Amino acid sequence: MNGAMMFAGFAFASYELVLPAFVQTLTASSFFVGLTGTLMRLGWSVPQVFAGRIVEPMPRKMPVFALFGGIQTLMWISIGVLAILIGTDYPTVLLIAFLTCYGLAMTCMGTASVPRMDIMGKAFPSSVRARVFAYRRLTGGGLATIAGVSIGYILGDASGLAFPTNYGVLFVAAGICIGLSVASFAM
Repeated sequence: MNGAMMFAGFAFASYELVLPAFVQTLTASSFFVGLTGTLMRLGWSVPQVFAGRIVEPMPRKMPVFALFGGIQTLMWISIGVLAILIGTDYPTVLLIAFLTCYGLAMTCMGTASVPRMDIMGKAFPSSVRARVFAYRRLTGGGLATIAGVSIGYILGDASGLAFPTNYGVLFVAAGICIGLSVASFAM
């Protein structure tokens, strides 16, 4: 369930489709539109360099995963709530709040991946590990497909949701899915 819910969460807040469209509505700057993908890649990779050295000698890694996974969840829900509350009145404020929370969420994602991979490496023998990751991707792809249909509806006219409330709903949905992913892994 962990991997499947994570895939669904990142479908609702896709850095390839949803986030650039959201940012492009807030600013005409292509720099900020492109920054969404850059922040995701940097947030995923850079913290691992530093977290690995700190987390590896720890006897219990689950608290580290739960902490950073929890912060990541909180950031996505915060992005959604801020989008709904700030609305179109202050697009620059919303853009700054989004980039700040998004950068923190991606940094927490990269940091939480270190203890998660260590735990998974110890929990599953190498003979079944590839199968476990394949099932995660298979079920995650199914949930991401359902999320994609939901995204089309939420961003479409039929939902009755205006910008940026429609994106706020997507970000809260992403936060809920990521939170369920973190909770299911931490149990």
